[in-house]
Amino acid sequence: MILGAIIVGLITAYYFGLKVGAFAAAFSFALFLLGIVMPSKILWTYGSVGIFLVGVLVVGPRLPSHKEKKADFFRFGRKGMGSALRLYRRFRK
Repeated sequence: MILGAIIVGLITAYYFGLKVGAFAAAFSFALFLLGIVMPSKILWTYGSVGIFLVGVLVVGPRLPSHKEKKADFFRFGRKGMGSALRLYRRFRK
């Protein structure tokens, strides 16, 4: 659990900086603690951390420079959320 949070933090810090990496490590540790306290949500916690890691590994290498990382991160996030909403609306019907 602690090792998983450290790995998430290191991978995120590699692409987005130490501050964002520390936040990601703390958040993933909190999710793992939630999984221990509520065993019915353990698959949800592991799935959400896994999806976050895949997202970091997909978006991280595409960012061009250190100065524009925040703007590109939000642009890719908006684009991903838009496609997720379109997919949700299509399958909702």
